Amino acid sequence: MRIGQPIKRPRLQRWGLTLALCFLFVWRKLGLPFKPFSRQIRLILTNWTDGMFSILIRSRLKRAYPDQPCTLNHPATYAPKTDVADAHKLSEEDIRHFYENGYVKPFDAFSETEMCAFYEDIEVARQAKSPHYGFVTDRDHHLSLPSMMELIRRPAIVERCAQLLGPDLLMWRSQFFYKPPRGDAIQWHQASTYLVEDYLSPALIPPGRDELFQLTIWVAVDPATIENGCLRVIPGTADGIRTITFGAGEASFYEASYANDFDFSKAEPHLIEMKPGQALIFSERSIHGSGANTTDASRSAFNFRVIRPDTKVYKDKTVHRAGHMGEKYNLGRWGCVLLRGEDRFGLNRMVEGAKR
Repeated sequence: MRIGQPIKRPRLQRWGLTLALCFLFVWRKLGLPFKPFSRQIRLILTNWTDGMFSILIRSRLKRAYPDQPCTLNHPATYAPKTDVADAHKLSEEDIRHFYENGYVKPFDAFSETEMCAFYEDIEVARQAKSPHYGFVTDRDHHLSLPSMMELIRRPAIVERCAQLLGPDLLMWRSQFFYKPPRGDAIQWHQASTYLVEDYLSPALIPPGRDELFQLTIWVAVDPATIENGCLRVIPGTADGIRTITFGAGEASFYEASYANDFDFSKAEPHLIEMKPGQALIFSERSIHGSGANTTDASRSAFNFRVIRPDTKVYKDKTVHRAGHMGEKYNLGRWGCVLLRGEDRFGLNRMVEGAKR
């Protein structure tokens, strides 16, 4: 099943698929073996939660969770999880702000000169075929671009992440964002374990989805302003993944058309303007997106995702399919990068990342 498609199915076909889901749901609840089914059905039985089955069945495939449902449990204390140098310390109020609003306020990580140099490097790299995936993509240039990997390792970011996640950190994915002049908005969305990408198998398998196991770091390469479509976050929405209604949105997220089942009329989004070289640490569970670029200049940024080493990435996969982007990634040359501390779990394939 691909996000955005169910709304297009004829009524009788939707009824048939709904009944099939009912059958699978009951089969699983009875604890019967998955072996008789195809690989795709086994993945559904394994990776979909009761809530995911329930909303699809009750709505007759018109509504769904966009990702595996989870919440974000607050810690017993907002004290940092590890000691770091004073220059990078987060206060308990900073950490409380993260849990209550979904992000740590922007901070200076790089100079504008460094961002200009990086932009020159990434513009060349992103127009050539990825040496790791074999096609042109904006994903995971840290695997082959030394200047990007050097930025990602900067203590100003890594040491802040350690205070939220703990002393041991891995990085598993990066993405470059280019919003062209007059470029479209990115619709409001949430993520948890990135099941949303193929809706059969999540990219991340943490020990507990309701605990903090990942952080997304968003870095402004150009000025990010309200006029050119800066990142926007709805505070307090990391408390749970909202359902979506297919085909009801005025905008789309890549190829998927949907509307969030959330009352935006009462929301007060935080529009996060940033200077070149500033970084933002946020939780992808918060409802977030970016506005349209209403200017005649482009806006660039990049992000990367940091996890605890007890989180498994791409379990049993040799290929990862990102259906919402229409891309397929061969994982033969992919791996996690150790950013800090040590990997005491050994769950993931490891690589060093690009070096000069």
